[in-house]
Amino acid sequence: MGTLVEWFPADGSPPARFTTGPAAPLRLMRLEGTEPVAVEPVTIKSPNQPGATAVDVVVPPRVVTLGGLLAAASPAVAWGLRAALLRSLAQQPTRLGEAYGLGRLRVTLDGRQPLELRALPRSAQVERPAGTKAIAPFDIEWLAPEPYWRAVADTQILFTGAGGFGFALSFPLAMTSNN
Repeated sequence: MGTLVEWFPADGSPPARFTTGPAAPLRLMRLEGTEPVAVEPVTIKSPNQPGATAVDVVVPPRVVTLGGLLAAASPAVAWGLRAALLRSLAQQPTRLGEAYGLGRLRVTLDGRQPLELRALPRSAQVERPAGTKAIAPFDIEWLAPEPYWRAVADTQILFTGAGGFGFALSFPLAMTSNN
């Protein structure tokens, strides 16, 4: 097993797949930004109060960076692969006041359950294949305004059985008019 990172653009164009396999066209060599983000608690303190009272938590956006090699059988194939990768990372323009469409960045580590993050590409540097070489290094960075990883599949728990739940609750209610 290995690591698989998939980028699904917001416009529905074909996804880009990065993996640690030696024969992968988009070979993943470095993945950063999957660790927990540092949160900052917001507190208030009244006069003569020992300690402080926590009122909120500020969670910064998550930045995920990916580095690797684009490898192909020939320079022509490498140029086509580079163009497809850059096309999938191009952000669609929006009108003033509209929000950017967020794509999905999916990470699967060592065959475990995949996790997704809604993100948008922030920067992409993909070198040009030079001369007869059919390889090119790349560095890509995504910004996730909502930094929380989510499961790909929803989990449903059914509470069934004889009797179910019962709550002993009653209160008087009377409607005196139709108004």
